[in-house]
Amino acid sequence: MPDLFAAASLIVSRAGANAICELLSLRKPNILIPLSAAASRGDQILNARSFEKQGFSYVIEEEACNEESLAKAIDYVSEHASDYICAMEDSGQMDSIGKIMDLFETVAR
Repeated sequence: MPDLFAAASLIVSRAGANAICELLSLRKPNILIPLSAAASRGDQILNARSFEKQGFSYVIEEEACNEESLAKAIDYVSEHASDYICAMEDSGQMDSIGKIMDLFETVAR
């Protein structure tokens, strides 16, 4: 999956924790279609809304996803890809390993 994500210019995905972390790490413009509340605990909806609010993702609710809404989303994200990439780059969330190591060092002192 990492090779496919790396090769893609736009990704359509669910909004599980692993998927969204990959998208953020690779700075890939994306469309998230979270599992509905009826089919999940609701965590994917929260993940998707968080990424949408931060400007990282375009979100389509599963119940609203159809050929027309997906085509519209693909066009929009393609046209605004640089905005999504900039939001991810400017987020400060890219160096998670460095942040964790800093926390370890702080606690160890």
